[in-house]
Amino acid sequence: MRRLLILSILFSFLIAQDYNSEIQPIWDNSCTASCHNSGNVSGGLNLTSQTSYNELVNVASQGYSGFQRVKPNDVANSVLFQKIVGNSSFGDRMPKGGGNLAQANEEKIKKWIENGATSKWGRWE
Repeated sequence: MRRLLILSILFSFLIAQDYNSEIQPIWDNSCTASCHNSGNVSGGLNLTSQTSYNELVNVASQGYSGFQRVKPNDVANSVLFQKIVGNSSFGDRMPKGGGNLAQANEEKIKKWIENGATSKWGRWE
């Protein structure tokens, strides 16, 4: 019984994921180089690793009244996701001037939001 408990704990660590390992690298690779960093807080949004989660989840959008930047479980009302997929009702598609995110990254962000936009989760891919 003790071995089973140890194996189950070990297994949970192996499949557990978190925001910093799965979502933050997308921002680091596509959004923070020139637009959403501590030196240039475009749209009032800093996506660097120290601040991004707290600036996104359950935070009112500055440019779209009544909407949140990321509304957990609701991609349709999450401005961030709508801008990523190019919904023109939410302005220019992001990342601006840098090409679109890879489809796999869009899907990863979508699943993250649909599953509650938590900072830690089990494997849902």
